[in-house]
Amino acid sequence: MAAGLRVIGTDLHAILSLPDIMRQAGFVDVRVIKHKVPIGPWPRDDAPKAVGSLMKKAILEGLRGVSRKPLLALAWQRVQIEIFLMEVRQALMRSDLHAYFTLHVVVGKKPE
Repeated sequence: MAAGLRVIGTDLHAILSLPDIMRQAGFVDVRVIKHKVPIGPWPRDDAPKAVGSLMKKAILEGLRGVSRKPLLALAWQRVQIEIFLMEVRQALMRSDLHAYFTLHVVVGKKPE
């Protein structure tokens, strides 16, 4: 996916360079706050369980839309993409997998 996004001019990991970009733009007290976001309702606590359920639904509903262009840029055939996405959807439905991703939030102050 990252390779396909590079082909179309997008960096999947652009958030990692954002703190430096913000500092160069003059922001001060730039911080990165990282959140562990579950994918699916596997956490025991209610709040993360609800977040995980919503994230899983959002990923399932948006998977085709965010995947097609980068994968087509890598010369995948439409049938290959649909088979791959079917496998991803099946993996997301497995209750024995406890998947998550790290959400990076970058904050800073505008200088006075």
